[in-house]
Amino acid sequence: QWEQAWQDAGWETRILTLEDAMYHPDFEYYSNTLSAIPNSKKGSYDFMCFVRWLAMAATKQDGFMSDYDTFPLGGIKVDFGHHLPNDGKFTSYQRHVPALLSGTASEWDRVAKRVLDIAVEHSHDRFYSDMFALRDLYYEDTLSYIQESRLAAYPYSKKNV
Repeated sequence: QWEQAWQDAGWETRILTLEDAMYHPDFEYYSNTLSAIPNSKKGSYDFMCFVRWLAMAATKQDGFMSDYDTFPLGGIKVDFGHHLPNDGKFTSYQRHVPALLSGTASEWDRVAKRVLDIAVEHSHDRFYSDMFALRDLYYEDTLSYIQESRLAAYPYSKKNV
């Protein structure tokens, strides 16, 4: 459903996997280090959330990354896929929530490494996620990436849930 929804909206999709992340030159380092975070054991949901950053950076392409539960319900135009907003500077479309992100290949590599480095710094925490790392990156330096609020967090009402 996710892939078809994006394609129906005019986007070219590609589903990234753990294998894609393994092509990143720093995969082994981050894979071993991030698995020290209690909620991020290898293969876990949170581990996969961290390594998706490496998968995207490993493509060495400009582009967008959408979370599996983010659908194109409106507000994000298809021409974004051909012309990155904000001159390709790394952008998050739901503030620090990594639901929809974009950037040039070099921005993906820069931000991916920084997000994962911040996570490694928090490896002693009982729980830490890529969302927290993206938030903390922004707190550390508000110029590190652009935060926008273009996505509806929960487009549901009580009568249709």
